[in-house]
Amino acid sequence: MEEKKRQPRIILIVSIIIAASLMATLLQRAYPLLTETVSENTPQEENQPTRVSVLTSDVIADQSWGSLAYKGKLQIEESFNASVTLHTEISGELSKINKVHEIIDEEEPELVIGHGKEFSDPFAYVAERYQDLMFVTIQGHASGENTAAYTFDEGPAEFLAAYAAVEKSETGRIGFLEPEVEQERERYFAKGIDHYDPEAELYTEFIPGRNNGEAAVSKLDELTAEGVDVIYSKGNAYNQHVIEYAAEHDLYVIGYIEDQAYMAENSVLTSVVKRIPLAYNRIMEDHYSSEGIQSGTHTLTFEDDIYDLSELGPMFSAEEREQFQKEYQHMQDGELPVKP
Repeated sequence: MEEKKRQPRIILIVSIIIAASLMATLLQRAYPLLTETVSENTPQEENQPTRVSVLTSDVIADQSWGSLAYKGKLQIEESFNASVTLHTEISGELSKINKVHEIIDEEEPELVIGHGKEFSDPFAYVAERYQDLMFVTIQGHASGENTAAYTFDEGPAEFLAAYAAVEKSETGRIGFLEPEVEQERERYFAKGIDHYDPEAELYTEFIPGRNNGEAAVSKLDELTAEGVDVIYSKGNAYNQHVIEYAAEHDLYVIGYIEDQAYMAENSVLTSVVKRIPLAYNRIMEDHYSSEGIQSGTHTLTFEDDIYDLSELGPMFSAEEREQFQKEYQHMQDGELPVKP
C-alpha cells in the first residue's frame, strides 16, 4: 500500500527533473541568439563616431581660408566614422585658449584641429593640461608630446608658376600680393623669377588679412602705375577682387588655392593649387593607425598630392606649353633647382 503511495511522487520528481533538463537545453541553445540580438541593438563603443573639433580664425565664405576648414570637415565626415564640430571666427590668442577650454568641457573631443599656424602657440599652452588629448594644427609648429603640425610647402609649384609669369610679361615687371601673416615664409616665386628671367623685376606688396579685397585692389592700382602687367595673388577671398581687376585692366594673374580660371579664363595664366582638405584626410588616417598621431611636424609633399599647378590658360602657344611640360616633369621628379 505504501509502495503505491510513493509512485506518484517518484513520477512527479522525475517529470520535474526531465522538464528542468529540457529547459536548460533550450536556454543553452537560445543564449547565442539572445546575446546576438542584444549586441545588435546595443551601441558599442567601437561603433561610435570619433568626436573631432576644428577651429578657424576665419569666416566661412566663398574663397575664404575658413571655407577650407569647412571642406576639411566634410572630407573627414565623408571618409571616416567621425562627427566634426567646426568653430569659426576665433581671433586673439587669449580667445583661442579660452575657446579650446570651453570646447573640451562641452564636447569632450578625441581630437582637436586648428586650421592655421595661429593655433600653434595656444595649443601648446592648453595641451599641457590635457595630456591624453592630441592637438593638431594645419601648418605651424608642434612643441609638446601631445601636439602635432601637418605642414606643406608649395614652393616647387610657386617656383614653376614664375615660368608662366615671365613668359607672358611684356614689361618684365611682375607683382606679388601676399597676406601679411605669410610674410615670414620663404618666397619660392621670387626664386623662380630670378631663375627663368634674371632681368625681370618683382614688386611685392603685403595685404592685411587673407580676405581684404579693398586693400588688394588699392595695391593693384599702385602696381599697375609702376608698369606691372602680371600678378601672382596669394590670397583667399581677395583673389576674386584681384582677378576681376585683372580682367578689367588687361592684366594677367596667377591664381591660388584652387584652379581659378573659371573666374576669368583669358586672364588667369595658371593657379597654384593647394588641396588642403587632403591634409585633414592624412590626419585622420594617422589618428586611426595603430601608432596614432605622432607628436612633431609632419611634412606633406608633392607625392602626397597636396599641391600642384593647374593647366596653362589659352594664351600660351603650343611651344610654350611644351617647354612648360618639361619643367613640370622636373617638378614631379624633384629636379627643379629648389627644395621645399
